[in-house]
Amino acid sequence: MSKSLKGQPVRADRKTVGMIPGLDADLAAEMLDTALQNYRAAADDVRKRGWIVQTTRLDKHGAPVVTDRVNESVKIQREALRTIMSLKKHLAYEAENAPPTKNALEDFLGEE
Repeated sequence: MSKSLKGQPVRADRKTVGMIPGLDADLAAEMLDTALQNYRAAADDVRKRGWIVQTTRLDKHGAPVVTDRVNESVKIQREALRTIMSLKKHLAYEAENAPPTKNALEDFLGEE
């Protein structure tokens, strides 16, 4: 990968977007299932407790102070969604660029 004038790496060309080197389809499908489970669990927590949750923290004198914070499950949900999208792109790229199998070619040509 070449570098731009500011020393930052140049974005990869569009054909490789979504392809994760060294990741086979079986492992990607397993990772996708795990990411979906994480997404669902985080979504359930957000539905149950809401976007903003109250937490108790200690101030500099040691007195408890109740503060409103963004639910941590929102961040987990966001990261799981990014993972899901990345894996789906990878699986679509692999399926699109996979060599045709003999049966697929016969099905396409109508031969038996």
